[in-house]
Amino acid sequence: MAEHVKRTITGENKLRKILQHYLDCTPDISKTEHMTIIVCFVHVTCSDGAYGVKICEHFLGFVPVADATSSTLTNTELEFLEKMNIPLSDMRGQGYDNGANMKGKHSGL
Repeated sequence: MAEHVKRTITGENKLRKILQHYLDCTPDISKTEHMTIIVCFVHVTCSDGAYGVKICEHFLGFVPVADATSSTLTNTELEFLEKMNIPLSDMRGQGYDNGANMKGKHSGL
């Protein structure tokens, strides 16, 4: 069921090119680090010459990661996007928590 919901969401993304993603990591009770992945896109409708704009934000899942280094998180995210058939070229923005491994000119995600 969860895979069906994810495929439906990513199918919606294919119709919209303005896409942003948010990532955050947190350990669970067993001390396993999990990356949270959320995508956001703009849904524009037109009815009788009137346009409507709706911001859609969808949680796609928790992805366990071996560690929280920027290289591991980058590779995990890229693999997840590829698996979900979300082209990186469609991404227009990104958001992260304020962790040191997420930001940085030389080694950040």
